[in-house]
Order: sequence, then structure tokens, then C-alpha cells
Amino acid sequence: MHKIKVLLIHPKFEDIFYEDLKLPPLGLAYIAGNLRRANYDVRILDADLSINQIEDVRKTSEEYMPDIVGISVSSSVMKASLKIARILKNINRDIRIIFGGVHPTLFPKEVANENCVDYVVYGEGEETVVELVQSIEKSKEIIDVLGVAYKNKGKVIVNDPRPLNENLDRLSFPAYDLLPINSYFHSQISKKPFISMITSRGCPYKCIFCDAHVVFGRRYRFNSPERTVSEIKYLIRNFKVKEIIFKDSEFTLNQERVENLCDLIKKEKINVKWSCNGRIGGVTLPLLKRMKEAGCRLISYGVESGDQKILDILKKQITVKQVIETFRMSREAGLKTVAHFMFGNPDEDQKTIEKTIKLAIEIKADYGSFEFTKPFPGTEIYNLAQKNGWLLKNFDPLNIRTDECVMNATRMNINELQQILKKAHRSFYLRPSYILKRFFTLNPYEWKKNFYGVLKVLKF
Repeated sequence: MHKIKVLLIHPKFEDIFYEDLKLPPLGLAYIAGNLRRANYDVRILDADLSINQIEDVRKTSEEYMPDIVGISVSSSVMKASLKIARILKNINRDIRIIFGGVHPTLFPKEVANENCVDYVVYGEGEETVVELVQSIEKSKEIIDVLGVAYKNKGKVIVNDPRPLNENLDRLSFPAYDLLPINSYFHSQISKKPFISMITSRGCPYKCIFCDAHVVFGRRYRFNSPERTVSEIKYLIRNFKVKEIIFKDSEFTLNQERVENLCDLIKKEKINVKWSCNGRIGGVTLPLLKRMKEAGCRLISYGVESGDQKILDILKKQITVKQVIETFRMSREAGLKTVAHFMFGNPDEDQKTIEKTIKLAIEIKADYGSFEFTKPFPGTEIYNLAQKNGWLLKNFDPLNIRTDECVMNATRMNINELQQILKKAHRSFYLRPSYILKRFFTLNPYEWKKNFYGVLKVLKF
């Protein structure tokens, strides 16, 4: 009996800001792990690592001959994903194409209506994809599979949504072995090989620019510390991993969970460095010290602006005072820090952005990330941008790039906005005090990445 073959594809994301950042497609790896547990033959093609993704897609498809192809689709790669799907259909018209991810979750009916798309999986996909593949294999009706949209006699049917998974421990480990782990890189890691992990889902906050809630909802759910430590041990044992980047949107949201995880890491004597995302005002000095003792070396914070009025417009629910205190505590705990900022926010002007640049320098972050505000579909700022005419002519909801200014909600013209973003990069990274500090604290791996980072700042 023919064993169903499933190929999962992560399309290439072309963006100058992310040239020094390539992380594993964990969403696809989770789906692959659960498909494999259901006894299906699975492969992953991470085309984001490809020099020529179309050529790699064609070659992999012709060699592997998949029956079903699942493509992970964000709004940033929707156009590229459609191109991939059409090529696959040209190779074999019988291939079933599944689109899943943020964009199909937002627009299941519209995406399912595309000629080259057979099925859309919206919402969390692990259980949905397994049930969908089982139905395709047995030629059963798709009507009972929750979280799926499909065409029936020319009409798009959108099935009822699947409830959020309340027990993340039930999921299989991501299929890390199907990924080229040694090919990934990140400018802020200190050791290789490294890997990223996700240990929680959902975010209760309502920042107007964030689309994290689209797939995972607003209810916070997390793996148990025991499950997380078991996965860390698996990664060290099988892949010799020396560093982990926790990519949870809100890793520190439940402080008791983080404390228990840190205690278990120390109890098990696990020797691994790690980094995570934290929330301004959502950490304490004792917690940060505990994290440091358990191997944490770096924590990233979304600051966004140095002006309180702008923070309130963005619905960040934080204060500038909290920003300063959170970075002070992080330094005292011995952690390196990353501060993320956005330019192009509603009602911004030269004065508010100058405050942001000043704050970025004042908090003494080890890394500063400065980007244009992005109006992703499914966010409140996207709806406001459409309503108020903030979207620029070059805005393409199916190909959103962070290295282009595609929205202007400020009181400045586009040229002023672009110039002040350049100023932010140079003011932060080309300070003599910053350069001197980095000179004495970089490890060999960071030296290489920071050298290319400086070249990018100068070019930018």
C-alpha cells in the first residue's frame, strides 16, 4: 500500500533587516512531528535558506514526489507562496496543496478560492493537518474536519474553527531532525550549534501593531517546565545544542512558570545558554537573577517608542519609567539586552522620535532594533491605516517588507521618516562608547556577525 508523502515548505522571506537572522520554521516542525506520529512520511524544505527557492522547490518535488504539500504562509510571503503552488501544480496536477499560517487564518475563504490552493488550514494546525491528511488518504468528506476551508463544486466552504489546544504537552516534539540545524544563524547568539524553541502560545495584550493573536489567540497557554526541560535534553543529546532562543511572544508572562523552569534546569544540571523575550514592567530583579543563574544570557524587550503619548496610542500598557527600570534591572542581573523600536507610528513627529533615540541610548541596551511600523493584516493599525489613508502606494498586503516604508501615520514626510531611521541606527551603533564596550565584550562568533552588522548600518 502506498504510504502518503507530505512535503512542508517554508517560503523565502527577502528583507535586508533579516539577512543576519535565519531561524527554524518551528510551526512546520511541530506539524511534521505530529504527522510522523500518525505514521506519515514527511519532509521539510526550508526555502528561506535557499539561494534560488523556485529551483529548490522544483528539485525537491521531482525527487520526493509528494502527494500533499503544505506551505506556511504569512502576509509577507503570500505572493511567493502562490508562485510555489502554481509550480507544484504544473509538475503534478494531482498534488494537493494546503496553505496554513497567519494569512490563511485571516482570510480562509479568499485563500481557499485561489485555483492553486486545495485546502486552507486556519488557526493552530497540528491536529487539523493530521485529520485533513487522513481524510484525503481515505477519500473521506472534509466537512467534519474543524479549522479547514476548501472548494466544493466551485463554492468555498469554511468549516467551523478548531478550539485552541489547551494542553500543549500533548503535542509531539518538533521534527528538528528534518531541519538543517547547522545552517541557521542569528547575530545575537554566542555559541553554535543553536536552536529556537517555543514553549507557550497566546498573548492577552492588545498592542495595535501585533498579529500574534491571529493564530494562537489571546489566552496564554504554556508547556510544563518538565516538558520544556525534556525537550532541551533531547536537543542537547541529539544535536549537541549549546544555545537556545526561546521565541515565545511572552516568555516571562507567567513568572511562576519561569521560576519553576529555571529551578528545574539547575536541578538537572543542564549546561545550556539561552535567551528569550520579556515584557517591560513584567519582570522583577529576583526573577532576572534566577534566569541568569539558569543559563539565560540575553533578553529582548519591545519598547517601540520613547514618548509616552505614542506608547499609549500603540496600547502598549507600559510607561517610559518602566522601560528605564526594566533595563536597569536586567543590567544588574548581568543579562545582555535587546531593545526594539518602531518609527512611523500614529501622530509621531521629529520631537517624539528624538525622544525614542535618546531613550535607546539612555537604557544602554546591547542591541537596538529600529524598523518602520508595519501594518500587517489582522491588526488594529492595519484597519486604522486603511481608514485614514496612511498606506503608501508601495504597500502590498501580500508582500510586506520591513526594510521599506509602506505606511506613514506621522506628521513628517516620507523622506524625513527615512532619514531619521538612518539617524537612529547611526546614533545608536556608531557611538564611541558603544563601540568600545562591544570591542571588549564580544565573543569570536559575535565578532563576525557584528562586523557585518556595522557594514549594514553604514550601508543603510
